[in-house]
Amino acid sequence: MSDVRIEGNKNIANTGIIQGDCIIKNTTINMSFKLIELNKIATMEEKEKSLINMTEAQSKLAGAIETFAQAELMRAEADKLRAKADENNSLANLNYSKVMLEDREIIKQMLNQLK
Repeated sequence: MSDVRIEGNKNIANTGIIQGDCIIKNTTINMSFKLIELNKIATMEEKEKSLINMTEAQSKLAGAIETFAQAELMRAEADKLRAKADENNSLANLNYSKVMLEDREIIKQMLNQLK
């Protein structure tokens, strides 16, 4: 295995970036390396999964809210139809009562004429 040395005054320990000259068998290459911490990758994957799960949950919640809103709209329409039917029923009952009173008056007049 070859001896690899990195020489430079730009090595930054807290960011994981190493910059400088990479010397391999008397060949110098100016390089920049970024060291990746595996636990940060795992943390990012977990955050991404968590974000995906949150997005899916929000999507499901939005769907449930839409379904609930549609159900409420249907219920309101049914209530409106029921109120209209009740109004029609009340009018029909009122008209029936009027007809019965008129018939009763006619029957009274006929009975009075027979006497």
